[in-house]
Order: sequence, then C-alpha cells, then structure tokens
Amino acid sequence: MQVNKSNFFYSRVRCACKTDYILKCHFTFFLDWKLEQNPVSGFLSLLRNVLHHHSTNTDQLVRGSNIAIIGSLMQKVEKWIAFPIIYSIQYFVVEIQVQPSLIDVQVLMAVQLLVEFARDAQDPAFLQSLYQHILFDMRIWGRSQFHVRIGHVQYLSNLIHEDRHSFRKKYGAQYLLDVIKQHYQNDDQSDLSIDDRKTMRLALLGILKMYINKEITAGDISAITGFLWSVRDNEMVSYIFGDMKCYMTNRMVLFTQRSQRYWMFF
Repeated sequence: MQVNKSNFFYSRVRCACKTDYILKCHFTFFLDWKLEQNPVSGFLSLLRNVLHHHSTNTDQLVRGSNIAIIGSLMQKVEKWIAFPIIYSIQYFVVEIQVQPSLIDVQVLMAVQLLVEFARDAQDPAFLQSLYQHILFDMRIWGRSQFHVRIGHVQYLSNLIHEDRHSFRKKYGAQYLLDVIKQHYQNDDQSDLSIDDRKTMRLALLGILKMYINKEITAGDISAITGFLWSVRDNEMVSYIFGDMKCYMTNRMVLFTQRSQRYWMFF
C-alpha cells in the first residue's frame, strides 16, 4: 500500500495545530481561573473579557471617567471590602479589614494583560488612561508587598525601554524622583525594610539612568538638581552624581571621537 506523503504531512500539521489550539484554550482557562482567586484581578480579567472584540464597550469605558474610578477603588481596596450577609430576613453590608497583600501578583498580571490588550487594540485613549490611573499610579502599588513592587517596576522598565520618547514627558525624571521621595526614603514610616527600600530606589534610578544615557534635557537637570537639594541620603546623592559623571564622560568621549573624524578631512 502506497502512502501519500503530502496528505500524511497535512494530517500531521492539522493535528499539531489542533493540539496547539487545545493547549492554548487550557492555558487561557487556567489563567482566568488563577486570576479569579483574587477579587481585584478577577474583576480586571472580567473587564478584559467584556472588552474583547467589542470596540463599543471600550469606547464607552474610555468616554467617561471609568478607568479613573477603577484606579481610585484600587487605592482603597486594601482598607475595606463590602460583601453581603443574609441573616434571618435582614440584609446587611459589612465592612471588614482585609490583608495588605490583596494587591498581589495576580493583580499585577491582570493589569499587564489589560495593558497588552489595549496595545493590541491600538486604542491610544484607552492605553493612556490605563497608564495614568492604574499602571503608573504608585498610590496603588506603594501598598503592596516587596516582590509585587519590584515586579511592577521591572515591568515599567520594560515598557519604557521599548519607547522612551513617548514615556519621557509624563513619566520621566521628575516622576521617578517624586516616587522615590514619596515612597522610598529611609526616614519614611514604611512596612518595607531598609534593604528593600534601597532595592526599590536603585530600580527606579535604573530607569532614570536609561533616560539620561541616551539624552539629557533641561527638565531632567532641573528635576535632578531639585531632588539633590531636598534629599538627605548621601548614598542616593553619590549614586546620582556617579550617573551624571558617567554620562558626561561618555559624552566627552563621543565628542572627541567626532572631532577627530572631522579633522581627518583637513
């Protein structure tokens, strides 16, 4: 019996595609199930699924202040959460204390998926609203545990590395230094240890270094100068001065190389 190799290959490819589709469905189902374990990430996952392939829903969401309202609720979600209790024939809504870890890895993952969805949908208004009111709002992430905060800053670093120019105006040097002053100074009353705060400062200063290594502006110099005058941490001052010295050295080397190439023509 002669086997048609082309049909055999087609069958193999078709089976592989079907298997990939099944695995993808199982992974999506597992991911949604994982996000639903946390009420905040479960809500964000539900929102993403409602907006999927429904541009009208996205337009209605962006048209009002709905993203800002969601961000405001996420700032307060650690303080209390309302839930119904049925007792006899009466209905009560009780406020209970919740653990500060409610803004956890699942919430960070749900926000990342929502941001990626907005980027794929190519909706600038929706994306900028998510950036402003959720992703770059440190009042939300500044109350989470250390591993969530450092993962959040690493995600911001990856986003900014992809498009420094568009992020620089709103989330540039002034924004990063303000976050350090408000959340990660050593004299603050924080639930993070001194070493964890130092790690967060270095991560944020790493993003600042990524900005100024390519180009430094008058606004960057103004923000850095104001920060150096206001901060009282010798280690941070030394770190920033080291970055500025490295930047100036690299610029002088580049200028010298260009000058040598210029005079070679004469």
